[in-house]
Amino acid sequence: MTATTEAPWYKQFWPLFIIALPATVVVAGIATVILSFNVADDVVDPSYYEKGQAINTVLAQIDQARTMNMQADISTHDNFLTITLSGNNLEDSDTLVMALSHPLDKSSDRLIPLARIDNNRYRTTMPAILRDHEKWYIDIYPQNAQKPWLIKGTAFFPAESLTLVP
Repeated sequence: MTATTEAPWYKQFWPLFIIALPATVVVAGIATVILSFNVADDVVDPSYYEKGQAINTVLAQIDQARTMNMQADISTHDNFLTITLSGNNLEDSDTLVMALSHPLDKSSDRLIPLARIDNNRYRTTMPAILRDHEKWYIDIYPQNAQKPWLIKGTAFFPAESLTLVP
């Protein structure tokens, strides 16, 4: 009679296979945690709470623009971007600010000052970033005004002309 010797458990296939499955999940979980901390999502604004608290101020500024029956006509030609304001009781502000926000790329966001060229018309050179046929969120507001107002909208640039109303 010959005795068969069985290999120890750590040299057999099935125990190692059963141990390898949970070990793979643990390694994948650690890799996911490391990846989530190292690669930030730039679409989420880190100051979301402060902006949430300031929403009442923004809504009051939009209501002010509605009360003034404001309208912003934006035109792009000859490498210039021109905004013409219309409405009731408009204050003459030397500078308007047009805040451009890209829906997916926060690094593309821009604040563009527009200088007054005549009564309720403001102009700046066309930013190169607006020549890419992309969607933009637009906020238009005066830089210094006693009654601050805000006009918000969405546009695809470059566009010949568009009109924004609050």
